[in-house]
Amino acid sequence: MGDLGTARTLLERAAHGLTDDQPRSLAGLTLARLGQVRDAQGDRELAQRTYRAVLALRYAPQVAREAAQAGLDTPFALTLS
Repeated sequence: MGDLGTARTLLERAAHGLTDDQPRSLAGLTLARLGQVRDAQGDRELAQRTYRAVLALRYAPQVAREAAQAGLDTPFALTLS
């Protein structure tokens, strides 16, 4: 928690490593979280592209779609205490 650089690296690897052997919902969930991490790091343009990718997936779970839409509407910010 709080190590956005590592989180981003791992999520990007996970997104690129997804295969047909895994649940289809995993892509939407992974990309939604990746968009949030990119946003939290100030990479808004790439975060928006990632959120749009989630919304383009027919099989993305509703929670991932909601997170992506929220990220498009308002940049995701992470507050660590």
